[in-house]
Amino acid sequence: MLLMKSSQLRQAAAAEVKKHRKVVFSAFLILTIVSYAPAYYGGIATSIGETAIMMLWILSELACAAYIIATTKGYAKFSLKAATGGVPSIRDLFVGVKDVWRSFLALLLIAVRVFLWSLLFIVPGIIAHYRYILTFYVMNDNPDFTITQCLKESERLMEGNKLKLFVIVLYYIIMAIIFSLLLELILLLLMLVVSIPLVYLLDSSSVTLALCYFVAGFSSVLIAFSIMLLKINTVTARFYYEIVNADRREQVGQVI
Repeated sequence: MLLMKSSQLRQAAAAEVKKHRKVVFSAFLILTIVSYAPAYYGGIATSIGETAIMMLWILSELACAAYIIATTKGYAKFSLKAATGGVPSIRDLFVGVKDVWRSFLALLLIAVRVFLWSLLFIVPGIIAHYRYILTFYVMNDNPDFTITQCLKESERLMEGNKLKLFVIVLYYIIMAIIFSLLLELILLLLMLVVSIPLVYLLDSSSVTLALCYFVAGFSSVLIAFSIMLLKINTVTARFYYEIVNADRREQVGQVI
């Protein structure tokens, strides 16, 4: 079991990420843009309704899914390097491209298992999610493992540690909600100040106010939760690093 406190884990991960913040931000920016692009095209497609735009939306969704599948393993390696004193690079994101089908099958098995547990209730589904959350870190460290072995090893490492990681993630979620609300208020006030002349010029106060509220709300949520996901990814990588080291020390102790 991991004995390090949650605050120590967050601080350790943050301290290492700061050393490579430019490349970490760049990698996460790529992931964020690719992930949110389909939603952007989806909004255009719905409003315009043209076949060409709809096809563009569908293609962007497929491209996004393919990118996420291809880089899940690589992003785990990238995050682990960034959070543990290594030297991460953008090339790390694509180490899983060669065995993309392995990543796809692993994601599929995890999704199926989490879904089946979620049918019982939301809590078993959350537990199942954290049970397999280290699968791709295990896959990177043990390339000879089968997918089933990676899932089992993740389950073994998370035994007795799921609640600790859940509390850390919950902390970041709460911080993201608070930050997004404060940022939304600031952005909304700024936009209202800027839009006041437009209200008088265009005589469309309701439309202008609605647009300001939408832009402020969407932007604040996007920024806050993107930062949250970045922190969750890096602290999870650090979590894995500390668990593996604790597990090795325990095994050495048993041998002695």
